Amino acid sequence: MKLDLCEITKVVCQKRDATFTQNKQANKLKHYPRGYFTRTLISVLILTSLTACGGGGGGGSTTPVLPDPEYIIPIEPISVADVPLSGTYKQQTITNADDVWALGHKGQNITIGVVDSGVNQNHVDFYDDNGYSRINWTDARSIEYILAEDSIDYTYDYRDIDTPDFHGTHVSSIALGREYGIAPEATLLPVNVFFDKGSAYNIAIHEAVTYLASKAPIINASITGMVNFSNVGGSSSEFNSYLTTLQTYDSALVVAAGNGDSIGNDNIGDPIGAEHFNNTTVQNLAIESSIDNQVLSVIAIDDSGVRANFSDYPGSCADVIGGCNDSEALTMTEIQNTFISAPGTFIEAADGSNTTGSVSYSGTSMAAPVVSGGLALLMSAWNQLTIQDAVRILKETANNTGVYANASIYGVGLIDILAAIGPIGDLESSASSTASYSLTESTASIPASLSGLAKISALKSVAYFDDYNRDYSVDITPAIRIEKTPLDWNQFWVNSHSNLATSVELDDYALSVSFDNTQYKAIKSLALQNQYSTFQYFKNSSNSVIETSNNPLASNFYSNNQQDFGATLVMQQAITPKLALFTAVQEQDNSFSRVQNTQNETLAQVQTMGLSYQLTHNLSLGLSSQLRQEQDSLMGLQGSGTFSFGENNQSQLNTLSLQYSYNDIQLFSQFQQGQLLSSNQAPGSYINIEQAEMGQFKLGVMQILSPQTSWGLQTFNYNRLLQSDISLTLPVGMNSTGKVENQTIRYSQKNSLQPDTVELFYKAGSANALKFQLNAIHSPDDSGFGLKLYQRF
Repeated sequence: MKLDLCEITKVVCQKRDATFTQNKQANKLKHYPRGYFTRTLISVLILTSLTACGGGGGGGSTTPVLPDPEYIIPIEPISVADVPLSGTYKQQTITNADDVWALGHKGQNITIGVVDSGVNQNHVDFYDDNGYSRINWTDARSIEYILAEDSIDYTYDYRDIDTPDFHGTHVSSIALGREYGIAPEATLLPVNVFFDKGSAYNIAIHEAVTYLASKAPIINASITGMVNFSNVGGSSSEFNSYLTTLQTYDSALVVAAGNGDSIGNDNIGDPIGAEHFNNTTVQNLAIESSIDNQVLSVIAIDDSGVRANFSDYPGSCADVIGGCNDSEALTMTEIQNTFISAPGTFIEAADGSNTTGSVSYSGTSMAAPVVSGGLALLMSAWNQLTIQDAVRILKETANNTGVYANASIYGVGLIDILAAIGPIGDLESSASSTASYSLTESTASIPASLSGLAKISALKSVAYFDDYNRDYSVDITPAIRIEKTPLDWNQFWVNSHSNLATSVELDDYALSVSFDNTQYKAIKSLALQNQYSTFQYFKNSSNSVIETSNNPLASNFYSNNQQDFGATLVMQQAITPKLALFTAVQEQDNSFSRVQNTQNETLAQVQTMGLSYQLTHNLSLGLSSQLRQEQDSLMGLQGSGTFSFGENNQSQLNTLSLQYSYNDIQLFSQFQQGQLLSSNQAPGSYINIEQAEMGQFKLGVMQILSPQTSWGLQTFNYNRLLQSDISLTLPVGMNSTGKVENQTIRYSQKNSLQPDTVELFYKAGSANALKFQLNAIHSPDDSGFGLKLYQRF
């Protein structure tokens, strides 16, 4: 049996028009059509017209003593064992709500206020897994405007009496039902305003919105006509009444766009955004700057993924009579940005006529609670999130590609709750803009002996913050690189090569200059010396410049010539024939840095001062003290961003060296010991070095067999960072007040002076023949050998 939908609509509308003709208080008692929804029952399609109200203001208001509420307390506990969990209905899958639940966000501790026809409090869809009601029945109300008394009547009777449709139950179930809802663990706060089923006074609806705004962050009103308000009535108009409410409370009002009833009641969607321009008495509440992101209108999407034919939509300047000027075009864009699209046809949800059944309806009434539930999921994921931020995020992450790119039809696009849960913008190390680093800016390079630092479990769950200060748990261990530097023989041969040199005699002084063959007129080293004094400059130098300066054979070892430093100045002054004073200043070469520091080009500076003393003809002694100043690094630890190993670290390293010569054989030993003097934790860094000790013991032998032939063998401990105590202060999240919560973890490592590296060199040849040098090294980082063949013509 098919019924003529148009004829039914006419009869209902005519009947209601006659009923309300007698209303003489038009300004404060206006009625707005709530729109149409389609109810599917068996195989009969019935279109029913329901009217509802929006607005407020005018009239007196009283709150009588509330009666005993016991008769509408939900039955609890009940058995829910046989009730399936939600996750398979279109409103859940199309919006990706089910994927958000898998992340643990289900609307916990968030209340959704629903202004409608009440709720069947005993329907199983409003219970939790343990069989207890999720309805806040102690605050639930009915609010009715009594025309004869010109007063507001509050009661506890929030039961859905909208037979046979039970509109309020169905809408509430879509928002947060256990089986059918978007936010299946949210709390429902219903307010019943529809006492004659299809309509309610605007004063009661505004009173309900104000009441809910004081108790819930989200207010769902599947009611049309609640955005484009008439300005008639001045400060007490509907527009200003709602504006005042939303200015007073941090709540969002989610409303149905409407079902084609604003122009001609033809059930064909209308461009209602254009009413702001086409009707000079209409103001658009949603674009008021003082309540930015507190009003959303929801467009219904059908099963084919496009706007449902009945759904109202924002429209464009083409729908404005006479078109738009530049200012009006900007306003139209603002209006379009207050609309969002959501599934709204044949939505299955709770049937209020019983306690377990379901029914399918279509309409923007069904689309609105999808968005309300999405806001609840978003807010349950971050309890410090404001409702304005939640609305903004939901709009910013809506799917606006393809067909949804048309803002005049779909507003900001189709709601995508999973996308809204994801980070927006760069993840930063702090919720504050002060000393904050993006995740990609934070890297670290540490020696293998500290590999345990990268294995700390807390580093796998560190909070980083997006543009909305939402905290995300991030595994940051991939940003820590265990440094095992492979042997680079080619670089070694370049550094150790004896470049062309020029010598000039200047009275008592001799000036010698060597050049880098790979660069045009580039000076590699310069020396000015006489019998008592020596001044040397090196473009690049090794870490042990004093050792290699005093003993040229030492430069043949791979580990002694790794271009750790750039510009170097060395000065020596003989005090007596056996005693000499030496000083050196070195700056680290940035090209060597494995982790580039963007804050300061100078990563390290080393100042050395010492004495060399010839005890006997065969035995010499050296004493030196080295002051190291390092930026975001310490003895092989290098980092940047949140992995900065201290700002302006200062450490001291003392060295005692002995060298014994017998004929052409040289025995040498070197003992270093030092510690971190001071460390300033870099702003924004998680790492603080509390104390560190460093040292090295080196023992070796070298022999000159002929002017062209020599060999050497040395052993030492590879890592000079002997002991360190490091604390990590890691953000783990943000509390409800927006304060970042941290945890502090301490890490200690300890090495010894025991040698773990053996190194050998052998070089041979003759003045006019092919020459070669063989090097071999075995260290914790790498093992291998290098062979160099060269002929000078």
